[in-house]
This record gives sequence, structure tokens and C-alpha cells, in this order.
Amino acid sequence: MEKVLFEGEAVIRIHRDLEYALIALAHLSRVRGLVSSRELASSTGLPEARLRKILQRLGRAGVLRAVQGVHGGYVLERSLSELTIGEVARALDERVILPCGRDGCEVPEFCVMRPGVIDLVSLLEQHVYSLPLSRFIGGAYEFAR
Repeated sequence: MEKVLFEGEAVIRIHRDLEYALIALAHLSRVRGLVSSRELASSTGLPEARLRKILQRLGRAGVLRAVQGVHGGYVLERSLSELTIGEVARALDERVILPCGRDGCEVPEFCVMRPGVIDLVSLLEQHVYSLPLSRFIGGAYEFAR
């Protein structure tokens, strides 16, 4: 499932798992110490089962450190300014910028823009994937405590 985020006229689509990951990472950046998936789900309103899977993937990719046990949980390995949106997207196997024709092109055999759009998407991805999370998230989320 995708969500469209927009500000003014700039529009991008992101997969729900990537959105959930960004929300979780923003929250983890604001707390000290370990946070369990249950606490994180409760604080952010995200579904716990899905969030747990996302956190596990981020842990395997080295974005988070997972500590097992009764008093275990997750903690960021690096600050949001040291992590990039590309690292998170790759950890989840998601794209930030969806390719041309994702929703179905009405006349793909006659599309004269496709080569240009493919080049543009590639350039945009290079830029977006290198953005630090601190810039991408931009303090947009507030959480209940």
C-alpha cells in the first residue's frame, strides 16, 4: 500500500512500510535507551505485528541495534543525520520514487517520455537516497508520551 506525501506541488509516493520505518526511527531518535516494539507501537499508533517485522529488517541491515530479552528493545545505531533514506529504503527493499507506469500507463507503446522519465527518476533517486534522515523527516512527527 502506498501513501502520497505532498507539500505544495511536490509529490512522492512511499510504501507504507517505509513510512512506518520513518515514523519509528523519528521516535527512536527522541528517546534514550531501549524501546520495545510494543512501546514503540503504542507511542506511535502503528500496528505492532507489522512494526516488529520492519524493526527486525532494520536491525539486520544495521540501522538499529536489537537487544533480546525481558528488558530488550531497539535503539538507533547512528543519529538521523548519519543515516540516509537510501539505507532505510534498501533495508526494506522499497523504492522512494516509484517507477513510471506503476499505476498502469494507458498507451505504453506510444509513450515518448518514458526514456526521459527513467533518467529523471534515476537522478532523483541518487539525490533522495543520499539525504540524511534528519533532513527527510524534518521533525514532522509528534508523538504521545
